[in-house]
Amino acid sequence: MDEKNLVMSPLADPVISAIFVDAEKAGLAAESLLRAVLADGKGVEKIKLGKIISVTPQRVHGSIGERGCRVDIEIRTDENEYYIFEIQIYTDSRIFQRDLFSSARIFTETSTPGTTGAEMAAKMPKVIVINILNYTIRDTQSDVVQPAKVIYEKPPFEVAMPEFAVYNVQLSRFREIEPDWNNELHYWLYALNEAHTKNKSLKEVLEMTSTLQEYASLDAGFKQFCERYDMVSGDTVSRKEYLDWYSELLRMTGMMEAAEMKGEARGEARGKAEGKAEGEARGKAEGRAEERRQNILMLKKSGRMTNEEIADAFSMSVDEVENI
Repeated sequence: MDEKNLVMSPLADPVISAIFVDAEKAGLAAESLLRAVLADGKGVEKIKLGKIISVTPQRVHGSIGERGCRVDIEIRTDENEYYIFEIQIYTDSRIFQRDLFSSARIFTETSTPGTTGAEMAAKMPKVIVINILNYTIRDTQSDVVQPAKVIYEKPPFEVAMPEFAVYNVQLSRFREIEPDWNNELHYWLYALNEAHTKNKSLKEVLEMTSTLQEYASLDAGFKQFCERYDMVSGDTVSRKEYLDWYSELLRMTGMMEAAEMKGEARGEARGKAEGKAEGEARGKAEGRAEERRQNILMLKKSGRMTNEEIADAFSMSVDEVENI
């Protein structure tokens, strides 16, 4: 691995948490990204962004198997209400459960000891969760942004809990369409996706795309995000953390590939012992399949990787992984 020339993905947990370090350094970037997501999800009509009070990264990633960057953004609206946005960069089939868990923690922490249930409900902040996902969460609808709320299922359909909403941004759906440069979110997604999938820095992506250059000159938040990325990419501490994270990814992938080759060899040997060509081929395939199954079971039980990460590592579908 060429550590000197390794490009840091803007979607990697260590990079995101270092970019959104606090409101002073990343407040404009947070506000710009939130506005873009909410406008695309048709949520900006009901949500008025006000002054950003705090931007706090929750740094809980220790390795690729312990992914967990969450950025809490607290905003005070003109009506003196509080909205807490969570930007989560996950590929996780249980993302909604994680959203609910994170929101429940926020609801609890905003209540003081001795607060009654009625008082807690009256002072409950509105929690908007924004998930930027590297996979498709909804197969039956092709829009990039998929808003979700708790609603009454019988008509008339109404929001049952206005204090909680989720905006799922699907990068996989964005890759299927041509960018709409009248949509501000598409500038963000194009830059993030190009850098992530083509192993380029944001600076390189901007240099290749005049449309992004123009947007950066007009949107102070997007410009701040790109500048923060450049700063983080050149920071020795952040770079070491990213390299450790990336090295762990390579190590785990290598271990799984070696285990598969070992299982294949075992199966081939068993097949040869049977003295039949078809037995050899069958034994080889069965040995590899069993070794793969055991590896996946081990990873699932350890909780070190999400089902989506396991599926990607083994070139399988998420459903296949979940059925093991």
